[in-house]
Amino acid sequence: MGGHRGPPLRLILTPFVTVPGFLVARHRETGGDVDFCVAAISRENVGSIESIFVDEHHRNHGIGDALIRKALDCMKVVSKVVYVATGNERVHAFYRRYGFYPRNVLMQQKEKK
Repeated sequence: MGGHRGPPLRLILTPFVTVPGFLVARHRETGGDVDFCVAAISRENVGSIESIFVDEHHRNHGIGDALIRKALDCMKVVSKVVYVATGNERVHAFYRRYGFYPRNVLMQQKEKK
């Protein structure tokens, strides 16, 4: 989990124009995409964070916080949810900081071949 080596990351959050609900953290100097957040709003007006990815070398710089804050601020909905994959429970503490808590467990049957 080593931190970023070199100068501090200087990033800008950029909505990905061609894909609504897709936020990208872009490096200021190089313009390269660094990390992302995918959010959606259902027909029932429920906002969801589908995915957040922060490269391991960019973690602990507030990038994930900036991405989720921007996504949540853009959602004018009746409720908000986050989908967390089984095995990724270490992110629960991150989402709890934004008022999310585990509520349901979805179990899926494997397809028979």
